[in-house]
Amino acid sequence: MTKGILSGITTKCRGWTCPLAMRTRLKHASWVFARSILLIGLSYIVLSPVLFMLSMSFRVPWDNMDPSVVWIPRSLTF
Repeated sequence: MTKGILSGITTKCRGWTCPLAMRTRLKHASWVFARSILLIGLSYIVLSPVLFMLSMSFRVPWDNMDPSVVWIPRSLTF
């Protein structure tokens, strides 16, 4: 009987020891990491001005001129 070309590879390549499987897992993990960093960066770019405007809406007028007040006002107004 003749063996196929891939029959020797499949018997040696099982589980975590297979270089091909490790490469695909590494590609998948790097893609997940890159996608997460991209999503976090884009959400920061979008949400940062919104949160700043929300913070500005709760300030009293003299807090707007104070350079030490950036995100949290000294006194809240509603």
